Amino acid sequence: MKRFGSAAWNGGLRESKGSVSTESRALETYPYTFISRYGEKPGTNPEELLGAAHAACFKACAHSAHQRNWYILNRGDWRCRL
Repeated sequence: MKRFGSAAWNGGLRESKGSVSTESRALETYPYTFISRYGEKPGTNPEELLGAAHAACFKACAHSAHQRNWYILNRGDWRCRL
């Protein structure tokens, strides 16, 4: 399976804006800024998205391992800190 994501960044570092998009269009030019990445302002950032991707992959692996051993894991909340 091959999937891709993309990012755009315009301007200098602190006053600029960027956006992230995914092939599936789950995120389509979703904005982020220096403040949302390094500050306390609400918004997303590349690290947060990478953490969510890792947590989703780990969850799928854990569920698969449990299922191979005839144990159904009905719920799992996973968190990945980067």
